Amino acid sequence: MKSDWSHECLLPYTKAGGNQKYCSPMTQIVLNFSNLGGKRLPAVPGGIVVKESEKQALSRLSNLLHDPTFADVTFRVRGETVKGHSAIVAAGSPVLAAMFQHDFEENRTRIVDIEDTSLQVFQQLLQYLYTGMAPDIEKEDITVDLFIAADKYGVDALKNECSIIIGCNLNVNNVVSVMILSHLHSMPNLYNVAVNFMAKNNQLVCSHPDYGKLMENYPKLCLQVTQFMFGANVNKTSSA
Repeated sequence: MKSDWSHECLLPYTKAGGNQKYCSPMTQIVLNFSNLGGKRLPAVPGGIVVKESEKQALSRLSNLLHDPTFADVTFRVRGETVKGHSAIVAAGSPVLAAMFQHDFEENRTRIVDIEDTSLQVFQQLLQYLYTGMAPDIEKEDITVDLFIAADKYGVDALKNECSIIIGCNLNVNNVVSVMILSHLHSMPNLYNVAVNFMAKNNQLVCSHPDYGKLMENYPKLCLQVTQFMFGANVNKTSSA
């Protein structure tokens, strides 16, 4: 997946209910596959399709996630337990791999405590590690937390996909929180989308209560954003 994306390079997909959104080519494949319930995908730009053999392989990996027979690690997520296979999760997450390779308690006990995310979000993360897909990635109450979890566990591809969906759903009410999110988790592409949105909607954004919180809690970031918005408006005025 390209790391330098913008709204202009995104592809359309249709959400449940018929509302059209935009996403990256790779995210389109993921969303279409989950929306079709595993049916064969139509061709997308670049001629990428999911072949029957690939679909079966993904199905086997998905089934493996839910079969504890050969599981060798237990994740304790806020009191709930989820079984997993260390070789698979370590292959997709360098953070988890480090836990299983070095002299950490997790390596000795094969128990990993997950306290900073919900069971639903962690299950989506595991699903992605096994199959490269997170079926609930576009759900409003999942995407941001999944983005944060992907960042913590070093799953960069999932982090990128989440950031694209977040960037495609910006509005005046959430753009400041998205700006802060991009700042805290070092996502310049998401930052660029958010700051451009703020520049285009500067009056509404600056009058929103969240902008005051940005000024209070992140003064340097607020100054940077304000300078960009001012510069963008000056350029717009001079070119008019």
